[in-house]
Amino acid sequence: MPKTKLGKWAGILMVVEVGLFLVVLSGTNWFRLRAEGALFTVLVTGMIISGFAAFVAGTISLIKFEDRSPVVIFAAGFGFIAILRAIGGKTKSSIR
Repeated sequence: MPKTKLGKWAGILMVVEVGLFLVVLSGTNWFRLRAEGALFTVLVTGMIISGFAAFVAGTISLIKFEDRSPVVIFAAGFGFIAILRAIGGKTKSSIR
């Protein structure tokens, strides 16, 4: 478990990011959620924002407060992946 408050926030934001990712993934498969829809856009935007915030909180907690718990390390890693996804911008619908 994280020792600092910022590390705990990084863990919470990581869980939110992964949760939104699972909702988007299951929504597109089971409920035929379209990439052009407003709900999809809101969910993906929330996922990217929470991932970016988890990266920032996790990185600050790692460097400044030296919180080396696995939760903080995973939060920084998942956040970095969210940043790469945001920069890449490739979605399933844009590959057509």
